[in-house]
Amino acid sequence: MLNTRQSTSGSARLRGRPPQRGAVTGEWAPQVALRGGIVHLVFTLLLAAALLSWPRQARADEMEDPVVEPLPERFAALAAVASAVRVEGAWDGGFGAEIGVGRLRRAGPVAGWAVSAGILGFSRRSGGRAWAEGSLALAGPFGVRLGLGAGPAVELDDIRLPRWGGQVTAWVFAAVVPYVRVGHLQEGGTFVDAGVRIPFPVVRW
Repeated sequence: MLNTRQSTSGSARLRGRPPQRGAVTGEWAPQVALRGGIVHLVFTLLLAAALLSWPRQARADEMEDPVVEPLPERFAALAAVASAVRVEGAWDGGFGAEIGVGRLRRAGPVAGWAVSAGILGFSRRSGGRAWAEGSLALAGPFGVRLGLGAGPAVELDDIRLPRWGGQVTAWVFAAVVPYVRVGHLQEGGTFVDAGVRIPFPVVRW
């Protein structure tokens, strides 16, 4: 009888649920994979929409000839963002989106200004980064605009508390917008981004 009860008890434990800590650990990898897949899917949809609408953006830029009627100077824009990210001594990929509003200028060295907000999800690291920036654009050669932006940033993670800091971004507007970004977060979280914004057609008024 004693052996039977022990056997039954042991069998019940084998069939029972594992400890809670083991359950959390076992589910971590699928959660990361699922989140990464969602980030890539959203970015892919944004990128496809931006590329499909890009020819209309090009035609709108061609209308900025002084011979034709001037276009409105205020604008709002949405862009898909892709970047190589170096943080904590390792490289990763990042995908996200940015939205901004601003004003263009037709004459003078200052070509315009803008304020924007964006979010970037990491490919392999957990979490991502969000930011807000103010940017100033200068008139460059061949109709290219050169810009410099700065603002606060925050890194969000599933494990540790948000890390706050700031960033500086240099960019070039030439249909697409390649950029380089350097920032620093709390607890030594220095990062470097090298990426590109792919804009949708600009809404102007």
